[in-house]
Amino acid sequence: MPITIGIAGITGKFARCVSAQLLKHSDVTIRGYCRDPSRVPESISSSEKVTLFKGDAFDGDAIRTFAQGCDVIICCYLGDDQSRNQTVLQAAVLFFTCLRRPGDAHFVWTITAALCRLAQGMGLHRDGTKFGLTPFELEMRRRLWWSIYLLDSQSSELHAICTQIAEGSYDTQFPLNINDADLSAESTQTPEPHSGFTDMSFCLIRIEMIVSHRRSALGAPGSERNDKDSAKTSGSIGPNAREERLRDLATIHNRLRDRYLQFCDMSEPTQWVTATIIRLALTRSWMIAHLVSGETPGQDPLTEIQTDDPQRDQIFSTAIEVIEFAYLLETDPRTTKWSWFFEAYPQWHAVTIVLSELCVRPQAAETDRAWAVVDKAISRWTERGLQKGGITLEIIYQLMSRAAVVHGRVWSSSEERIRHNSA
Repeated sequence: MPITIGIAGITGKFARCVSAQLLKHSDVTIRGYCRDPSRVPESISSSEKVTLFKGDAFDGDAIRTFAQGCDVIICCYLGDDQSRNQTVLQAAVLFFTCLRRPGDAHFVWTITAALCRLAQGMGLHRDGTKFGLTPFELEMRRRLWWSIYLLDSQSSELHAICTQIAEGSYDTQFPLNINDADLSAESTQTPEPHSGFTDMSFCLIRIEMIVSHRRSALGAPGSERNDKDSAKTSGSIGPNAREERLRDLATIHNRLRDRYLQFCDMSEPTQWVTATIIRLALTRSWMIAHLVSGETPGQDPLTEIQTDDPQRDQIFSTAIEVIEFAYLLETDPRTTKWSWFFEAYPQWHAVTIVLSELCVRPQAAETDRAWAVVDKAISRWTERGLQKGGITLEIIYQLMSRAAVVHGRVWSSSEERIRHNSA
């Protein structure tokens, strides 16, 4: 989908990095705004996809002319001083975390690569303990780095592409489990972490789950066992590796239960959501631990498990539950105000497992339930325009069509649905 992006302060370092990344994409045009267009590097200004506008930060008429026709505007002013650079980066992370329109996913993935490089250039991948920073500065650096890490993980998973940040390439510690009121810019002492639910608990749980998943379930580079267990990245995980993954998962579960889950008050919506996400994430990780590593598109993800093995039925049921839980988070009245956030985490693995099983299982009560669940999930993705044209969704559509034939269901592709709804 064509998109026009306005970049205010296009002569700055941050803006030049963002512009260079954007120009790699044929469907992006740029409108740049700055005091002196002659300072824009020729590699950017010479592009036919770039239009430059001259004006200062307080010239209302020039700014309005520049802003007309822009789908998105990125403000890159104040981007050359180190402290201000961090502020601009914080604003960018917040913006791209909240960007949820159809077609935005590819844009966010592209920009996230630039954000990762900028963060590393600022040294955020190194813990600031020995940098002589104040407790507030140290904590803000950690929060910013891990916010970028989460954005990188989410956008990469959505595109089924490896992350920009490699495990083992950073040593930044987790943020503290504290409330925002415990720390201010004037603080001289580092507050003690809480035992219980705080303003940071939800974010910390997401961080711990994703880091553990990447280091254990995916055998990510930099994980402790990656070198000695090459089976994790070679296509076959084997029973020993699978058992090791499951032991790791049990350890993660115990840690999250002891640190957070036992303190969640289920009458509080935020804490109910947190507890639900913990259970969803752990269930999803258990399911993924049984999948073939590095399978090719369309390959049976459970090919190493015999069709008559009871464990296959258990994985099938678990995948159905994962989709149901995810759908609940998006539609439950208690959580609808956060549905924009949950929608950014489609359960590709679970849907692929369910559809693959529907292609080989005879019709029964469990398959009827499975069909109803995936039909609701995929219909919701289609209505939102999630990853329209993406390879992952195309594979899912193909599996859905095959499953429909096996079970005598009527189902149409996204394009046919769109034509039908428009008629």
